[in-house]
Amino acid sequence: MTTLAPVQLEAIAQANGRRGYAYYMEMGLGKSLTVLTEFKALRMSGVVERLVVICPNSFKGGWASEILKHRTGLSAMVFESGKKFEPSKNIDVLIINYEAVRTAKGIEAILKFIDWGQRPCYLAIDESIKLKNRNSKQTQSIIGKVYKGEMRGGIVRLFSFVRVLSGKPITQGPHDLWPQIVAIGEMSMSFFGFQRQYCRLGGWMDKQVIGVLNEKDLQEKITRVAFQAKKRDWLKGLPPKLYSTRRYELTGAIARHYDEMEEDFLTYLKGEVVSVQIALSKYEKLAQIQCGFIIKENREVEWLVEPKHNSRLLLLNEILEEEVSGKAVIVYRHKAIGQLLLAALPHLHPAWIRGGMTTQQIDGEKEHFRGEARVMLLQADAGKYGHTLVGTPEDPCGTMLFFENTYSLDTRSQIEDRIHRMGTVAESCLYVDLSGSDIDERITRALQRKQNMFEAVFPEVQFQKEAA
Repeated sequence: MTTLAPVQLEAIAQANGRRGYAYYMEMGLGKSLTVLTEFKALRMSGVVERLVVICPNSFKGGWASEILKHRTGLSAMVFESGKKFEPSKNIDVLIINYEAVRTAKGIEAILKFIDWGQRPCYLAIDESIKLKNRNSKQTQSIIGKVYKGEMRGGIVRLFSFVRVLSGKPITQGPHDLWPQIVAIGEMSMSFFGFQRQYCRLGGWMDKQVIGVLNEKDLQEKITRVAFQAKKRDWLKGLPPKLYSTRRYELTGAIARHYDEMEEDFLTYLKGEVVSVQIALSKYEKLAQIQCGFIIKENREVEWLVEPKHNSRLLLLNEILEEEVSGKAVIVYRHKAIGQLLLAALPHLHPAWIRGGMTTQQIDGEKEHFRGEARVMLLQADAGKYGHTLVGTPEDPCGTMLFFENTYSLDTRSQIEDRIHRMGTVAESCLYVDLSGSDIDERITRALQRKQNMFEAVFPEVQFQKEAA
């Protein structure tokens, strides 16, 4: 199994086998490996038998990949709402999304997996900021709801160990913490009592949270129940490169178009010897569809869904809003996607480097990025050489999100180094790939590992050698 980094070892040491605890570790510090290692240690001690992970839908594939990547020896099952759930005694980990926990079917799946609370089990609630709305159905399913002044119900009470995980546990105010601390069984105050003590109210009828009260007392309370870690305190020197793949579900017209074209694509690959370039050009259409558009034979762009229904764009917005600290670079390939991103992110004052720009124009965009811009839109081929996009010491850039991927190992390596170079001031460089399909995810892993992509993704297919 993968050796833990010092920050992960410290997190487990601070938890010290407590029944409930929070891992508030910034994105890229390895919360999932921390949980998997702690679970395995508790399991070997005979304290717990099974692990349930509740996470955003886009994280499910990532958790399954982490279990394999770190050679944990654990067997995992991903809950799919459209499929019949049959728990097996051979499954160690159940991975289920928040949306499913809102449903009777999802709750029943968890209860069956833990034998209706008869087995000692470990619960990990990933991206626990999703619990911030105490009145939402998913929050009440997990932590319960107040009845005559007492918290009742909630699946957390059926677990021997509960961990909440978040890199950004507060997005609106201190009140975001209340349901998270309730989840780990360390909250004795009612929500309104907590709000009165720690939230400064104002706005319309003094009902909006506008600040913090008793900040020192609150910090002491959190320190007792949570391990808090920031990248700047744990990663020194030239930062390491960290990778994350975020999976989302293809829906509606995008799913329909993708399924039709995928069948044709895979049928084609089952033929005789295939040229890599031809295979790439055929896969290109699948990649376009996942982004919500397709380029027709006459080179016109046809959008398959409106931006508000584009699940890839919605996931990007979610990551930027809830997880990214500091500045970020968003990589894309097609002109149409650059325009889509520019229109979708005006509140982040994006800078933009694309093909056809003059040196002066590029310098102006880079200066904008060092200033008020929160994101840089970077066209892969135009931006892979000669640019330093590390932000400033006060406002560093340590995150690169691939809205569209490149299929060239050279381009991928070069583009990654725009934020990972001498002068980098971020504590780590995190590269996030958005994936809507199994094929896309295999290609992403091959790029991350710097492998020959198509031989890694389609080992059963014979490819022609390209002419020198």
